[in-house]
Amino acid sequence: MKSSIISMVAAKSAATILMTAICLSPVMVSCDKYDDSALKEQIADIDNRLSALEEDLKSQVEALSAMLEGKYTIAGCNYDETTGIYTITLSDAKTVIEIPALGNTATPVISYVEQDGTKYWAVVSADGSKTPLTDASGNMVAVNAAIPALSLGEDGEWMISTDGKTWTGLGVTGEDVAIFTGVEEQDSYYVLTLADGTELQVAKADDSGYAFYPLAGKQFFKAGQTREVELVAEGITNTTVTEKPDGWKARTSGAVLSVTAPSSSVSDAEQSGVIKVLGVTADGASFISEVYVAVGEAQLTISVSFDQTVSIDMTSSFPYGGSFTYGATPLDEYSPSEIAEGISNYTVGTSSWESVQMSLADILGAEPADGVTYVIWAAASNDTGVFTAGDIYYEIYQPLAVDINVTSVTVDDITLTVDVKGVSSYVPGFYNPDATDLATILTSYQDFGAEFEYSSSYEGSLSQYGSWGENLGVGTEYVVYVLPLIEGKSWSEYTVDDFICETVSTLMPEAGSSVTVSLDNFTSDFASVAATASASGEYYKMYGAYLPASEYSQYQDDEDALAQYLISRGSLYDMTIRGTGLTPGAEGWIVAVAIDKDWKYSKVAVLEANAKVLSFSDASVSIEDIEISLNSATVLFETDGNVASVRYLNVPADQLNYNMNYGYGDITVIETYLAGFDPMTTWDGNVQDVSDISTGQVSLSWLQTGVEYAFYMIGFDADGNPTKAVTERYIPTLSGTVIRQNGADGSPNPDYAIGSPKYTFTATPSGNFYDINCTVTEMPANCKEYYVGLVQDIHVEDYYNSTVDVVTETMTNNGGPYTEPNQPVTVFWAYPEAYVGVVWVDTETGNYHQAYLTLCSDIIGTVEGGSGIEIVPGDNAK
Repeated sequence: MKSSIISMVAAKSAATILMTAICLSPVMVSCDKYDDSALKEQIADIDNRLSALEEDLKSQVEALSAMLEGKYTIAGCNYDETTGIYTITLSDAKTVIEIPALGNTATPVISYVEQDGTKYWAVVSADGSKTPLTDASGNMVAVNAAIPALSLGEDGEWMISTDGKTWTGLGVTGEDVAIFTGVEEQDSYYVLTLADGTELQVAKADDSGYAFYPLAGKQFFKAGQTREVELVAEGITNTTVTEKPDGWKARTSGAVLSVTAPSSSVSDAEQSGVIKVLGVTADGASFISEVYVAVGEAQLTISVSFDQTVSIDMTSSFPYGGSFTYGATPLDEYSPSEIAEGISNYTVGTSSWESVQMSLADILGAEPADGVTYVIWAAASNDTGVFTAGDIYYEIYQPLAVDINVTSVTVDDITLTVDVKGVSSYVPGFYNPDATDLATILTSYQDFGAEFEYSSSYEGSLSQYGSWGENLGVGTEYVVYVLPLIEGKSWSEYTVDDFICETVSTLMPEAGSSVTVSLDNFTSDFASVAATASASGEYYKMYGAYLPASEYSQYQDDEDALAQYLISRGSLYDMTIRGTGLTPGAEGWIVAVAIDKDWKYSKVAVLEANAKVLSFSDASVSIEDIEISLNSATVLFETDGNVASVRYLNVPADQLNYNMNYGYGDITVIETYLAGFDPMTTWDGNVQDVSDISTGQVSLSWLQTGVEYAFYMIGFDADGNPTKAVTERYIPTLSGTVIRQNGADGSPNPDYAIGSPKYTFTATPSGNFYDINCTVTEMPANCKEYYVGLVQDIHVEDYYNSTVDVVTETMTNNGGPYTEPNQPVTVFWAYPEAYVGVVWVDTETGNYHQAYLTLCSDIIGTVEGGSGIEIVPGDNAK
């Protein structure tokens, strides 16, 4: 950018200068011989200067506008003693103003005036007075409404315009016009002096919370090697490499700098130098981070352990018989060039081939300050005694520093920032001291490891800090902790003293809110109640619950205690407050309260909410019979004609002995349970509704043979009122005996009925098992029904016993009974060592015939691939 103030003779337009030059030319020189190239160069030079001056004034008016509106602060100001120019960088890191130290010799052209708190553009007269700039309608132009443009007219007069169309002369000529003429730095702001003498205070850019530097010292590379350097980039939103040695490659990705040294084939590459990275913050502040790089081997290596022990070691390339000088300084005071210039002031050295190992405190001569990042540096001696910045070896050391800050607190959450430096990772967490302690938490880590580890700072809700998400209690104290993870340290070596903690608390609201809470739309049935909560006025959250009468009685005389109890339970996700799973006639209350944004709670809204009292209908239902089959039963029932639907419960009788919902078998409790039961929301699959009662029967399947069942049924009339319950107990055990096809000695059994079904089997792979499909293709005339099942290999001998119960229990039931041929039956999860069995029932005697039993492997091996095989009766039977 060119200077705003160029001290020169008054200029005219290029056209005026050209005409003057022609008039002054000697008349005896003919036009075709006159050489006007020097004049043209002079004119071109004036044109270029004037164009640059116009552009310069334009950018400075724009900067002045932005500063007057408070958009920008000043990020930095540099003074060049040689030129006397101040260079100001604004906080957008792009806008730069140059102010020569010419003082009041400049001619002012534009300034501003302020009226009633509004800043307006003003033009400056020759006597220094300011006149508000007006638009085409004669209205003053506010600074935030338009940015005036400045330009030179044909006659050399400066012109001003607010719309780029209408121009007004300012009565000023020449190139010594200016916007700014001086700058003075104060503690927290700069004072900019405008050309008319007006002083403008502009705040300094706030650098707090920003940090931008490499977490490594000078980097040595092999030719062509690529390595990454991690950068500390707190508050930095964008990074760009601005400078690097010739032949080197460098690029950034977030907070990581990737560097590639030149290969040995690149002859003109620089072998060492500095890489500079520009970091820019969201509000425009800019910072420079520098990394020194070199091709070759380091003469010295520097390391710092977690306990702040500094080790400086010489490598094989260190000069024999040499020594080195070392020291330490805070990062913000570190300058390699200054250390190189003043290295003779440092007296600490070592003899050849000795290393340094001492504490950082000993090197500093004082204890390291908390939260301060240090640079430990060293320089190998040389013959000349002259050092440059590139001769300085250094390592950046960041001591452990933990900063836990609460940024906002509500009744049910805390927003905090946790900044951890000096370790690459840490374990985050928090706990309620009333519920646990650090010793218990540490023991859990030592036994199971840490569930969460962070490698960067945290900013957010405490409820998410080191957890999957937890609800915080109202007015509750918590301990936030950081456990720094030290490289090489095992869990058994940590103690509770390694935790860094901070105590925080959520707010407890107080009474006094003007919000009014209402409860409306009350509904009730035998097992549930509900009401809708609403509030008039602006509120933060609503809290509510259904409280049984016994629980409500604890708070009904203390509204404050009731409000705080509701708030502690957590806010509502649904404005409909429900009480469910109630017994008919249960007494209770629905209560709700709201808190506003000032953390005050309203009066508690209270609504009596009793479940519907159960009243029985005069209609009736009766159980007429229960027909029992192998693993199923059919209940036959009748109604008196006033019953619209029925509901039943069928469970093994022994479940009644320990199930409180069933009243341990008390029929009064069960009929109440059935009457208030909602089958759409229940977990109890044993309870079923039968809406179509015209069949007069209920089919029960998947029963266990030999187990006693309890069956209960109630009816509902057209108004939904239940009848009294009826009940029956039964055991699905059938009469008859098991008839084997062959006797124990293998000879034909004379009791085996003549004729047997014929079957077709197929096998299909299903994961690690098989699905075996059985189809009965022919049924003998005396076959009443048949069953197909899987017999586990460990139960195959039980299958041959003569007791029906034992035989049927060893088979995995696959439905049935089946009464028609060509009904495919699938046996799932079959494995080669198991058996497939078929049992059919004789219509004449009711006996159970073991018609077929074979190894699954025989079927799988025969029909694998899906082809079928017909089994002839008697084959493979035992």
